Amino acid sequence: VLAGTYNYVSVDQATADKFASATDIRSLIPENSVSTTVMPGDWRYYWQNAKENTSSSESGLHFGHYKAITTSTYLTHFHAAKTTVALHLGTSVDRGRRGVTVMLEKELGINLASKLRA
Repeated sequence: VLAGTYNYVSVDQATADKFASATDIRSLIPENSVSTTVMPGDWRYYWQNAKENTSSSESGLHFGHYKAITTSTYLTHFHAAKTTVALHLGTSVDRGRRGVTVMLEKELGINLASKLRA
């Protein structure tokens, strides 16, 4: 898709438009401008500074588990290497492919999508 060589004749127009946009955007980004190697220090820094109450994982691991992992050199290297392999292969772990978006009303009956935060 990103190279513009994917044959997407069997998809609906909206999907074809998204693929075309992805190709256009990719053409603006220089090759190798983003590192796909996660160094253990970078992995540790990210998780040490993550807000623990932001989210939790479908795997059952809470952010606190990842923050605790940063105290172990071995586990930090392991998770950095696992992330690097996924980036190099262009894959993702199953739990990263799903998400849930929930809209909670602040006032009963008032649904203001413009007031949502990511």
